[in-house]
Amino acid sequence: MKLLNRVTLLSVLGISALVGTGYAAWTFSASAENKTANAALLITDANTVGEISFKTNTAKFTLDQSGITWEGEIVADYSSVGSEVEDPSIEKSWTAAIPAELATYVTFVDASTTISGTWEDDVAIVLPELVYTANKPTTKSAYDTMVSLISESNITFTFSATIA
Repeated sequence: MKLLNRVTLLSVLGISALVGTGYAAWTFSASAENKTANAALLITDANTVGEISFKTNTAKFTLDQSGITWEGEIVADYSSVGSEVEDPSIEKSWTAAIPAELATYVTFVDASTTISGTWEDDVAIVLPELVYTANKPTTKSAYDTMVSLISESNITFTFSATIA
């Protein structure tokens, strides 16, 4: 009977240790998530006619163990050059690109590193969904490595307004 109690006690301790290890792995990033928030870098395509200004650029993403989330927004505005009337055939588009060092850990939801969309004046663009690759960190060491590799990375949004 005493042997049975020891086996039960050891089994319970073993399960507690396993659960404790899993808990630590899932919470290690909570105190450091602000370290991985990156502002989106905005540029204007050289082929743009007229001028594009950015009214709001507060977009940043946060990498956390539970997923990747965007905060803020990007709002652009187009104006024609000089006193011209805006041409109705102007196509307004944006392209987002993930740099190689970040693409090791993150892609867009379709597993690509570039994605495009259209935009309208004074309307926030829909920020593309980001997901982890198979290299998502699962340990504190892997997380620290990711943070150091991507600390200066930005997802680049290139805006353009071209004649259709």
